[in-house]
Amino acid sequence: MGNFDQARETYVLAERLATRITAAPERMVKIKHAIADIDLLRTDFRKAQKTYEEIIVLLPDDERAHRQLMELHYRQKNNVEATRRLDKLLGIYARNKQINRITQLLEELVGQEPNDTALRSRLAAIYRQLGRTKDAISQLDALGEMQLDAGQLAEAANTIRQIITLKPDHVEDYKKLLQQLGG
Repeated sequence: MGNFDQARETYVLAERLATRITAAPERMVKIKHAIADIDLLRTDFRKAQKTYEEIIVLLPDDERAHRQLMELHYRQKNNVEATRRLDKLLGIYARNKQINRITQLLEELVGQEPNDTALRSRLAAIYRQLGRTKDAISQLDALGEMQLDAGQLAEAANTIRQIITLKPDHVEDYKKLLQQLGG
């Protein structure tokens, strides 16, 4: 307890032994998760990232590894790779018909990264699929504002078109804004 280097070395030895005896992938993954957890505690994010990637090779649908990789990339401000990892995790949830987990994860991430347009777009899309029109409009409205502030006029116009299809209150205001944008 408290000696992370020694604990990590013990798990690495266990991993080597498990490889030699061709242990089941689930057993290997359990050992690798322990190694990655230690690396995270030691703030050795590169080693943790490498180990999580190895886990995904062994078990491609390992939710925990995908989640940790996504979080590591967000922590490193690599939003493009974080979004790619997020999409893989969302795909796993979708295949397992875990719509609530998709919604919860996206809501949590938008709370942590409120200015991430990719997250808002995905959350708006899931709200639309669930018939949560007001929530979808709210997310799309925030997304459109961010796009306008960033000078992404074509993207903002597309977002406003999506809002209009949802028939929000004050739809005329959105139509006027769309006209001002040339759409």
